[in-house]
Amino acid sequence: MIKEQVRWMTYAYAGKEGWTEMPFDVNPPPQVDTQIGFHLDEIKFVEDRSCARDGFYSPSLAYRHNTDGDGMLNYVILTEDQCGYLGYAEFPDKWNESSPELAVMINAKALRGYASKMAKALMTSPGTISPSERTTQETDLAFDEGDTCIHEGGHSLGLYHTFEGGCTDGDGVTDTQAEEFPSYLCEDKRSCDSADPVRNFMDYSPDACMAGFTEMQKRRLWCMIRNYRPKLYQRALRDA
Repeated sequence: MIKEQVRWMTYAYAGKEGWTEMPFDVNPPPQVDTQIGFHLDEIKFVEDRSCARDGFYSPSLAYRHNTDGDGMLNYVILTEDQCGYLGYAEFPDKWNESSPELAVMINAKALRGYASKMAKALMTSPGTISPSERTTQETDLAFDEGDTCIHEGGHSLGLYHTFEGGCTDGDGVTDTQAEEFPSYLCEDKRSCDSADPVRNFMDYSPDACMAGFTEMQKRRLWCMIRNYRPKLYQRALRDA
């Protein structure tokens, strides 16, 4: 599942994620090839129930497992989360590149294929699914494609939410439409008298709605990586 998640991230950052046309779509959504790809370097399985359950409440529980920050984009996957968050990440200009705080935290329920696999298990072997997993199954299916890892990776590489600053358009990117509030549904409310960027990976819309990044988001990504994650930048160029 992790290998498939990494493959999907590379596919999406290349602007190749599929999307289904909605009534509000006037033109195809921006799907720029960011020229960023991902290579799975290592998977570590750690028995740490306090982190697995409460990492989002106390991020330091997850940060202690990010011991290889230099030149790496590290994800810590929480498998028994009690908080309900899907993911969390710090911005690269807030911490030194070697800081453990630059770990990307992901709820296992947001991994690509996790929810559908659990739903299938529920149908075939109901006794294998815990009550908490059973009650959240319907919600989780909205995030089954694995776009949470794309979104949170965007933060760790320097992108803000599309709704940052509301209608003042505070995401530092000129070609994303301003948005007053995050969009949790795949619908255009035109919250700032223009189309809401619900197709953008940096909104909060369901996975099936998200489709890509813009050209200026691509440029911001590379600028932030080069300036604030220089070891990652150099390693990426060396391994290309």
